[in-house]
Amino acid sequence: MKKVILVMVLILPFVFQSFTDDENKNTLAGTTWVYTYSAAVPETPETHLKFTDDKNVETLYYDQTGKLIEGNTEHATYVVSGSHIVFTYDDGTTYSGTITGNKLLLVYDKEPAFTFSFVKN
Repeated sequence: MKKVILVMVLILPFVFQSFTDDENKNTLAGTTWVYTYSAAVPETPETHLKFTDDKNVETLYYDQTGKLIEGNTEHATYVVSGSHIVFTYDDGTTYSGTITGNKLLLVYDKEPAFTFSFVKN
């Protein structure tokens, strides 16, 4: 009986570890995040990050009337590690940021440096 209990105690952490792995999987696929116009950067259009799957994202830009700006869609890949995210666009430009709940802070670290605050839509 002691051996059965010992085996159960040794197996139990692996069972819970498998549940934890499932919960930590990337959950951005299928979501859209929105950055709206800001007084700080008025020339920046409303920007939507559309996560198409677990490694690709589209960046869509909308004018002040809410109309999609044609021909201005950008594609990138992304990697998430914990709350940290890194985007790499087709032209080689990279952005990094953090995700906290329904907020994504994305840092443009070239001159002039700026942080974009996206909200999950």
